[in-house]
Amino acid sequence: AQLQDISIKSHRWQHLKISHPDAVLILEQVVPQALPGVRTMSVKATPRQSSTPLRDYYPFLPDYPTPPTFSLTWTDLEMINLRNLELSDIIIKPKNMVDFLDFLQACLNLQTLALNHLWESDAHDPSRSATLQSLRSLELRGITSSAILRWIVAPNLQRLLVERVAQARAWSPVDIASHYATAKDVTLIRFSTVPAALRNILRAVPLVSDLKLLEYDFSSPASLSAENVLQEQALPCLTDLRIQGAFSLYQVGRTVEVHESTLKTLEVHCLDLGLSKTSLERDYEERNKALTWLKSRSWLTSKVSHGAKVIGDRYWSHQDRKDLRQMDCIAGSCRYHL
Repeated sequence: AQLQDISIKSHRWQHLKISHPDAVLILEQVVPQALPGVRTMSVKATPRQSSTPLRDYYPFLPDYPTPPTFSLTWTDLEMINLRNLELSDIIIKPKNMVDFLDFLQACLNLQTLALNHLWESDAHDPSRSATLQSLRSLELRGITSSAILRWIVAPNLQRLLVERVAQARAWSPVDIASHYATAKDVTLIRFSTVPAALRNILRAVPLVSDLKLLEYDFSSPASLSAENVLQEQALPCLTDLRIQGAFSLYQVGRTVEVHESTLKTLEVHCLDLGLSKTSLERDYEERNKALTWLKSRSWLTSKVSHGAKVIGDRYWSHQDRKDLRQMDCIAGSCRYHL
């Protein structure tokens, strides 16, 4: 009843945020379909969590009910002034995908779009895509298949973020040459271990100037491919490069050589992946040579750090000049104490 009372004044709304396990149900049954004044909308289906300590004391306490089924007709929503849209953890069934794309295309003023974990394990490849002329920023998080990249065509895009799921199925290259061609700020997450996927997207963003490659999942040093792909796929406008999760600083140096005419700033975090003492000592000797070479590039601003993990651990940074554990990073020198 309270929600119904609030919705009476929906004609005055400019910002709408729904964060609830039944977010889509609220959007479907409570929120009016016509929202001409809304400029920003965020809909997040938050996890259902019960209080574990409370259930320990009261085992008869019922859990949250099973979420009701819904069949939201996206094209019934009228949001002619929508500028910013974020949807998170809402599964869009294949049968509703074209309807959803039609809704997006009807948002003629949409400038930022974030779609986070909206797809099932087998992503549906619809027969058409949505062309969003006004879109400047696009985030696609938790994608399970390359087919998802074909959903949106953004001829004036400036910023692109794409995140693969940790255990995505094999990547099939898709034709997205005209989808994101104007993007200059590009962040790719969990692509460094999949060369075909990384090449596929880099070829679609020829004007990228600020590139971030972030990786969290590694099985072996041999699986890292970001530096090699960047040597093969030269980016003529690249000025800023960040690689989180690099194994070979020497290969990073070769990447810098390929982009020497444009690159201005470099930030790299190298991984120490359980090497033996002998191998680690040899690896650090190679890194020292690469560091010396990088520091000799007077036109390049560089920051290099290294550690056993990408997240959840402290970095050892050459700029910090700190003695940490067995690593001695002083004045740009990286040595391993046996």
